[in-house]
Amino acid sequence: MTGKRDANTRKAFVPRIQGAKMPETISVTDMPGPVKIGPWVYKVEVWHTHSANSANRFGECERSTRTIRVDNSYGPRQTAETLLHELLHAIYDTWCVDETDNEERTVRAITLGLSSVFVNNPGLAAWFERVFGG
Repeated sequence: MTGKRDANTRKAFVPRIQGAKMPETISVTDMPGPVKIGPWVYKVEVWHTHSANSANRFGECERSTRTIRVDNSYGPRQTAETLLHELLHAIYDTWCVDETDNEERTVRAITLGLSSVFVNNPGLAAWFERVFGG
């Protein structure tokens, strides 16, 4: 799905499924962060459920403050998927991907971005592996 965008925040609209809330949460100490993305360092914060529900989102990436917020109340897998989604928004912005870019340039930029994120944040891949049970 395409998210709404403005000059300061890339917010992905991910519809919430009624009744999808899971009791298991990942605590603030379990969430990775900060995360180096290209030359930038993004803070990773838990987004309080009330605020996330008000915005009807699981997460957001705010480039003006280099902050990624994730609602972690929907269980570890949804939290990890949301974090990855928001990391991709930061990569999209950092590697200057544009809506008019062709597929090959977009994929190349995302590949370089993800490679850089995992090289510069060695604990991040381990965290995703732990969450997804690899």
